[in-house]
Amino acid sequence: MVHNQRRDLLWGWVAYVVLVFHWFNSLLWLAVRDLYADQEETSNVHLLALADGPGLACYAETLY
Repeated sequence: MVHNQRRDLLWGWVAYVVLVFHWFNSLLWLAVRDLYADQEETSNVHLLALADGPGLACYAETLY
């Protein structure tokens, strides 16, 4: 749900389309890789901020 709220799927598709046209740009490949990693990290941080008690412990164990 957090990915939907943050429109991560949309930005992922935009990044993918840009890569289709600029596949030769290695710096862009690194930027898109970092974009995906940042999306996952910020979603996890958001969920950890919302979780409490047993839900927090369970989700944290799933991540690590």
